[in-house]
Amino acid sequence: MMNIQQFLFTSILCVTGLTSCQTNEKNASQTIERMPKALLLQLSKTEQDPQMMFYLEQSVEGTTVDEVLLNSEQVMLNFINAIPDDKMSYNYGFGKWTVAEVLQHIISYEKIMTESALKIAEKKVENPFGNYSQSSTAAAGKGTTKEQILERFKVTRKETMATFASFTAEELKIMGTHEWFAASPRTLALCISGHQTHHFDVIQKRYLD
Repeated sequence: MMNIQQFLFTSILCVTGLTSCQTNEKNASQTIERMPKALLLQLSKTEQDPQMMFYLEQSVEGTTVDEVLLNSEQVMLNFINAIPDDKMSYNYGFGKWTVAEVLQHIISYEKIMTESALKIAEKKVENPFGNYSQSSTAAAGKGTTKEQILERFKVTRKETMATFASFTAEELKIMGTHEWFAASPRTLALCISGHQTHHFDVIQKRYLD
């Protein structure tokens, strides 16, 4: 039986059309390693800040920003739906976030990255320190249900996609900063996807294995 990480890999393959949803675990793991990062390959050298590559390289497939956001949306929905309801309030140690809080962090940070992308496109100066803390990005997830998290994500992703759809092709390439790191709006779209993937892995290893 697939664990959630293997389920995630298969979900990525399904939404990008690289294989059928009946692909077995072995084929899924082999194919994920061969997946091209089409949008990532379009980035200029200046858009590939070494500090951002950790998330960029974990983004799902897509040749455009819209495709990356659509594909990662489906993967996120599949991942959340696969989590047992009784795990949403679980944490693995004192002071650690619950699963729901980790998922809320993903949603909150998507809003932050989208706001940064908007400021970059509008050539506004980004506050490198931000107006948030790590704990504040997760706080609203405490005590929430799977259904509440799903609804929050859907609303947030709809707003994210509308924001990125409003940018011209040139605006997507404008360089600015997100926190202290060099980034363009399309870089941050990839980071939204890669940030999800990173925390899916954390949830799988720390909370569900």
